[in-house]
Amino acid sequence: MPKPRPSGLRKITPAINDAMSLADEWGTQTAVDKRRAVTAFNRVTHLLRLNSQAIELMNKLLSFSQEQDWTGASRPIVWPDNSRLVCECSFELSALRRNFRKLAEAGLISFKDSPKGQRFGKRDQNGKIVLASSFGIDLSPLGLKTPELEDLFERDKQRAVQHREHSRKFTISRRLIASIIETASDHQIAGPWETCARNLQAIVQRRRPNTPLHELAELCDALETLLERVKTAYAAASEKFSHGDSDVDNAEEKSSPGYQKWHPWVPLAAPSYRVQSRKQILRCTRNGVRLPPNNSSLLTSAPPMKMALRKSLLRRPGPKQPEKLAARPVDPKTLLLLCPQFKEWVVF
Repeated sequence: MPKPRPSGLRKITPAINDAMSLADEWGTQTAVDKRRAVTAFNRVTHLLRLNSQAIELMNKLLSFSQEQDWTGASRPIVWPDNSRLVCECSFELSALRRNFRKLAEAGLISFKDSPKGQRFGKRDQNGKIVLASSFGIDLSPLGLKTPELEDLFERDKQRAVQHREHSRKFTISRRLIASIIETASDHQIAGPWETCARNLQAIVQRRRPNTPLHELAELCDALETLLERVKTAYAAASEKFSHGDSDVDNAEEKSSPGYQKWHPWVPLAAPSYRVQSRKQILRCTRNGVRLPPNNSSLLTSAPPMKMALRKSLLRRPGPKQPEKLAARPVDPKTLLLLCPQFKEWVVF
């Protein structure tokens, strides 16, 4: 049986047929602005799963249409031939035909073929397309799907915001759990820290770079449950540690000679007021008060005092100095007795 000859017409798939039926619904009530349709398309190209060639071809087709073609009284039909599209696009004729079918199956364009399969068109004196004499690529399906594409973009935007919030929550919980486990392990506090560490590692490994929103929400809930368990165990261990033998250990530590010098909560042996001038530093030195090596630390370690008390301390008199002996005249005999070298210059 001989094979049938090809008719020269493209194969009509169910998706292409739906696009052709959708294009017939174009009218004044369903028309949209060209800029709105172009913006809606370029915002959701990643959601439509179109490759770069299909996106480039669609934008090139949109560039051939004019603003008045999208008013509803006409239809946005363009008729560039394949040779021109191949010259202006970055792919060959076979890729051009393949991407035409992708756009049609995505419901973005429709084919309005002439009886001979050629593309041509005509405009009147006002620049409007004469539909009876125009054949080519119909962009009406994109205009009709513009509200749907805008709604798809808004849902994806909200999903992205929720994904960022869950990612931030996941990171905060993960770091807090790891910090508690590490602190408890370093101080040898009894608790289920190894089990919690394994559970944390298992939850972290389940997260992938492109984790869906629902899976990320489940991981956040699992981390919250693990965080409550870790906090409860740490609080119980801390309470037991504070009511146990820690008081005895702290008393022994405070009584040790080095506690006063090295314990971080014990202030340095410094005056209870701020030393701000060289005169005050000398006065503290005379009174026997030991200052720290760097006097600037007094500004942060010494607590502020009331103004009256500070003035009283500054006005306090220093220790009494010994009285100076009155000078008396020295006779020559006493001078020669003290300094025999003056005998040569002294004349009696």
